[in-house]
Amino acid sequence: MYSYHGRIRQRIKNGELRGIIKGDGEFAIILLFNTYPFTRPIRERALYRYEAELSAYPDLRQNESPKDADEVDAPKDGDNG
Repeated sequence: MYSYHGRIRQRIKNGELRGIIKGDGEFAIILLFNTYPFTRPIRERALYRYEAELSAYPDLRQNESPKDADEVDAPKDGDNG
């Protein structure tokens, strides 16, 4: 079994990260990926684990709301894959 943060860091290094959303409530950020699972929430206390990986992505957006992430993940009508 892989650790939650270890697997996410591996996915970032593999180039799967496509966006960062500033979280609200208990999550500091929500990472958006181009493969399943598409969203991974990160709490404030765990952000230090991602400093090195996320510094390679200074241009990713961090101003969207979590509501926008739900719209990204939702399948469209008639979309078969």
